[in-house]
Amino acid sequence: MKKILLVLSAILFVIAVQSCDNFVNEEMDAAGAQSRGNTVEGLPESDLTMSTTYRLIEGSVLYASISPMGPVFAVPINGSFSLCADYSLNNLCALFKVSGLEFESKDHNPRFTGKDGNGTYELCNSVSVIPRQRMKLTVSIGGSRLIPMDSGYVAAPADVKFPWIDITLKTTWNLDSIDGILPSYQLHIVAVPMKDIAFTTVYSFTSGITGIRVNHGDLLSARGRIILTNAELIKEFNLWPTLVIQEPGLDAVNIPILSTLPVARPFVFFSTNKDIMADGKPGQGDILDNSGRIVMRNRELTAPFGPMPITPDVGLDALQVFSYGPAVDKPVFLFSTERGFFSETLGVYIGPGDLLLSVGKVYMTEVELLRNFSPIHMGIAGVGVDAVALRRNKEIWFSVTRDFQDARLGRIGNGDLLSDTGRIVCRNRDLVAGFNIPDDLADVGLDGLSIIE
Repeated sequence: MKKILLVLSAILFVIAVQSCDNFVNEEMDAAGAQSRGNTVEGLPESDLTMSTTYRLIEGSVLYASISPMGPVFAVPINGSFSLCADYSLNNLCALFKVSGLEFESKDHNPRFTGKDGNGTYELCNSVSVIPRQRMKLTVSIGGSRLIPMDSGYVAAPADVKFPWIDITLKTTWNLDSIDGILPSYQLHIVAVPMKDIAFTTVYSFTSGITGIRVNHGDLLSARGRIILTNAELIKEFNLWPTLVIQEPGLDAVNIPILSTLPVARPFVFFSTNKDIMADGKPGQGDILDNSGRIVMRNRELTAPFGPMPITPDVGLDALQVFSYGPAVDKPVFLFSTERGFFSETLGVYIGPGDLLLSVGKVYMTEVELLRNFSPIHMGIAGVGVDAVALRRNKEIWFSVTRDFQDARLGRIGNGDLLSDTGRIVCRNRDLVAGFNIPDDLADVGLDGLSIIE
């Protein structure tokens, strides 16, 4: 009997200890969740332990002076670095490790390059502290030894919200320990998370690197490669025999999942400029996928808006799968149309620059999309939206159908990639720089867009 009582007592003790441990673990998890709730504004919790690729975009400049009395060169640059969160600060501020910064000048002689840039980025952006940021790096410029650079504690520009980074660093030589005259640099970094951009162009061109003809219906990477040719995109449809190879082009594209491996075949939603001669008669403006399916007809896409007068097709210009809260039996798409129409359901005119949801809602009007720009003489027709990508932080990247003049940014081309924050992410020439196209092709347009984050 004593043995039985001892065994029962031991079992009860173990259960009590486990219950206590579970309680402590639950309390710690709750505290951790509360702490995580106080993280820096704009930083998703899922990104805390991930290394994120950042790209230097339009506005990044290296200011270089070879001597104290010499001229200062303002050199636009392209480049990239990695950003990874560190936990050494409290939950009011975040400390990040910056690694692998590399950059090179754009269209400048002499050419400037930077590499081996490593350091830290500190951001305090909580309501409980004074907002500030600081970046410290060592970087080799033009093959030099590592140069120390520091921004000091500065405020972020009023129009910049993390995960965007906009900051200027200056050289911080220790002059007491160095002989001779040293070059002076300032590095203005404008960067945003982005691994790659998948896109299509309005016009065909020939790659100056491979000599291969790139079709306006090919799906391209900003790294200078063809992800899928137009023929590969449509090959799963039961194509009718024709005297020539069918190249219906691309008018809209979205890649919901894309492997970063060059050999991977991504799943792609798209629409074409021309009808495809195949079973089912896939038409321009219909949403298709590269498994050979007609996902949604154009008239089905716009039917919830009640277009008047009734037209068979208003075209499709921009496209992205949209995460829609309520339960629906079909994918929900964010899109724009080629031609405007009157919505009898909503009682409003829908323009080609308005972003729509396939459930019959206006997601954002063209005026709202351009609210942070300053267009001049845009005209009644507006500028239209030719391509769109909705980022994880709800920021919208897009291109326009027609060029326009902006009071602050100057001319904006139909192939330039824009952000609804009022910035130019990159000019068309920078977007296709990896293909080294001839100089006489100033702008090959931007027809489809998908961002790989």
